[in-house]
Amino acid sequence: GVSYAIRAVLVPAETLLTVQTRMVYRNASPDTLRELYVHLYWNIFAPQSYARQLSRERRLERIPELPPVRIDSFVVIASTGERRTDFSVDNTIVRLPVPKPLAPGDSLVVLSSIAQKVPPEGLRMGRFEEDYFIANWFPSVCVYDRYGWHTEQYLGTGEFFEEIADFEVELTLPGTYCVVHTGVLLNPDEVFPDEVRQALQRARTQTQPVRIADFSARPLSDTALKTWRFRAERVRTVAWAAVRRYLWDAQQWDGILVHVLYPKRLESFYRDEGLRAAVHAVRYFSEHFGRYPYSDLVVIVGGTTGGMEYPGIVFIGRGL
Repeated sequence: GVSYAIRAVLVPAETLLTVQTRMVYRNASPDTLRELYVHLYWNIFAPQSYARQLSRERRLERIPELPPVRIDSFVVIASTGERRTDFSVDNTIVRLPVPKPLAPGDSLVVLSSIAQKVPPEGLRMGRFEEDYFIANWFPSVCVYDRYGWHTEQYLGTGEFFEEIADFEVELTLPGTYCVVHTGVLLNPDEVFPDEVRQALQRARTQTQPVRIADFSARPLSDTALKTWRFRAERVRTVAWAAVRRYLWDAQQWDGILVHVLYPKRLESFYRDEGLRAAVHAVRYFSEHFGRYPYSDLVVIVGGTTGGMEYPGIVFIGRGL
């Protein structure tokens, strides 16, 4: 089993995201482990990344170039208290030697501190102007199974193979932003005005669409920081978006609240057809393939030129 406690700070003026993570990893395999491997996905944007070489050879989508992820520290702590701080980086994979062999059923803690520039929009997430659509953003442990460690490099194509985990996240950024995310918000009283909380409550108790908020004329002078706290259980990852002048509608179906957020220029589509399509998808797949497992689904415009799904949140290409 795996659990993460993550504290992150987004500094829009520097397009910089700093991330501190405490990961607890329990060896659920029958093997004794002598090392751990973690993903550092945003190293795909480094100048010499393997993905960049592949992109040139196959003439694939151009990959923005950013400095490598700045690693301030990795600390691996055994259950006995012994520590190791050495590590090695191979592009998007980090190898962490353990202080002592990790026996089946035993646990250890990994502390990490990194900082990374947010890439421009593309490759399933990123920044568009001053709005942010963030995924694959923290050091996450690779899967270990009967085939051993899965240490395949992230090349910008294909899907993700990750451990199911529990997450506690604290995200700090300027108060001009509205944040939507995987999981359940723990402190709505601290981050939402009364009218937004009341609208969300109404939306959960009726089946008609509800306008949650219209931030399209929101002043952008609020530089006071807010911290959003949210929890997600038994998911493969956590993704989030931070937007400023968006509209936000929601509609409930069978206890599941479906949210749609979009720029005002797209209101003529998303307020009706966009919300209807999102609710229909939840209803159809729940009735025919298995009930949607979360209390909320967020569909938000932005993050990629196409689209990408993450637990509880979907980034949709803006189209216009």
